[in-house]
Amino acid sequence: MNFLYFQISIESPNREERQAAVRRYLRNFEALSEEEEIMLEIFENLINNEQSSFARHRIIEETHIIQTRFDSILIGMKPDFTVRTTNPNKHVELLIGEVKPPNTRDALVNEDLVCLGKMLKCSLDKAIEDGVDDPVICGLQVIGFLGRAYTIDLRFDRIYRMILIGEFELPRCFTSWGTVLQCYQVLNKIRTIVNDAAIQYQSSVKMNIKQKESKQKEMIKPMFLDPMKISILGDITNLAK
Repeated sequence: MNFLYFQISIESPNREERQAAVRRYLRNFEALSEEEEIMLEIFENLINNEQSSFARHRIIEETHIIQTRFDSILIGMKPDFTVRTTNPNKHVELLIGEVKPPNTRDALVNEDLVCLGKMLKCSLDKAIEDGVDDPVICGLQVIGFLGRAYTIDLRFDRIYRMILIGEFELPRCFTSWGTVLQCYQVLNKIRTIVNDAAIQYQSSVKMNIKQKESKQKEMIKPMFLDPMKISILGDITNLAK
C-alpha cells in the first residue's frame, strides 16, 4: 500500500504566496507511480481552485443536521442535512441533502429523489416569496458511494426545472483515489452556487425594505403532498352506462 504525504512549512500569512509556494513544490515533485500522478493532479486542482470566499468573517450560511426539528418551510419533511442563510428572522435552505446506505432498494432511492424535489421546491418558493428574483436552490443525493447534485429553478409559469449538474463516486479503497478529483469538482460547483445564492438572498432581503414582490411570485405552483386518488374503474363503469 502506497501513501503520498505532503507537509510544507510556509511562514507567509498571504494566501496567494502560500499557493505559489505549493505550486512550485508540486512542479518539482517527481511522481514515481500512477497513484502519485493522480494525487498530484488532484492537489494541483485543489490549489488552483482554492477560494477565500468562505473566510470566517464573511460566512453567510450555516449547516444543520436535522433529526427531529419541524421546519415549516419544508412542510415538516426532515432532510439529512441542510445549508441555509444565517439570518434567524428570515432564512432559506440553500442546499438540501439526502443520504442512504449502499444497500438501499431502487424504490426507496426513487422515493428519496421525489422527497428531495419537494423540499427543493419548498425552499425555492420561500426565496421567491421573500422577494428574491431568479433564485437557485441546490440538492444533493448520496446513495452509498454514489452522489448526484441537482439545482432547481422556476423560469417559466408553474414549470420547475430540477437539473442534474454533476455526479461523483466516493473512494471505496486506497486504489480508487482517482474518483476524488471528480468528487471535488462537483462539490466545489455546489459550493459556488450556494455561496452566490446566499449573497443574492441576503442582499435582496436587505434591500427589499418596501416588501416588493418577486416577478416570479405569480409563477409559483401550489404544493401537493400526496397523489390524488382517482377511481379509474368507477369512470369506466359510468362510461359504460
